[in-house]
Amino acid sequence: MLGVLSATQWPLPDGGEAEVHQSLGFDAPPGGRVPVEWSPDKVLAAAGKKSLDVASCKKHGPGAFQITAYVTADHGVGHIVAAGAAAPSLAAAADVDCILGVVRSLKLPSPGSAPAKVSFSE
Repeated sequence: MLGVLSATQWPLPDGGEAEVHQSLGFDAPPGGRVPVEWSPDKVLAAAGKKSLDVASCKKHGPGAFQITAYVTADHGVGHIVAAGAAAPSLAAAADVDCILGVVRSLKLPSPGSAPAKVSFSE
């Protein structure tokens, strides 16, 4: 999707440069359980233990990645089943896969019987 958007030709803005932001979201399937919203503090301790791994991923520029992850319980431990990230710059987008690899390795608390959704900066 990023490749298609990056290759798209846009008309020049009147009067100078422009930057456009658009969020994409997807609804849960009918009959599925809506995830419980977690605050970022649920993952910050675990993420702090991986800070050197995250730092080694940031090869194409500084800045914080905005991450959203979905967590389910697996034998009493929280396990990330899906995650996505928004890079702080176009150049840093090359680091997203590495960052998400680290995020998926986090050991988190169990969300219980319902999945959890958490968004945080890394």
